Amino acid sequence: SATQSGIVQNAFGLGRPVIVTDVGGLADVVDDGKTGFVVPSRDSEALAGALIKFYALRKGHAFERNIKRSGKSFGWNAFVRLIEECVPQQERLMK
Repeated sequence: SATQSGIVQNAFGLGRPVIVTDVGGLADVVDDGKTGFVVPSRDSEALAGALIKFYALRKGHAFERNIKRSGKSFGWNAFVRLIEECVPQQERLMK
């Protein structure tokens, strides 16, 4: 169980689509039907349906293209930029 550990961002950074449940912040970063699927939590039928849909509709390549379009915000460079932006703010707060 996880509510947001960065795993979706890591997957997107590698160009991989995901299927997540709507818990925590997971659904906030997945564009349902474009970069992955979001299903209700504790709904095994919805999860199974999303998996079947993913493979039956051959969504892999389409999702990967969509991730590449928006994926620059999930790579290591974006992560480093975010840290660099936060550090000066932290320093100001500590003064």
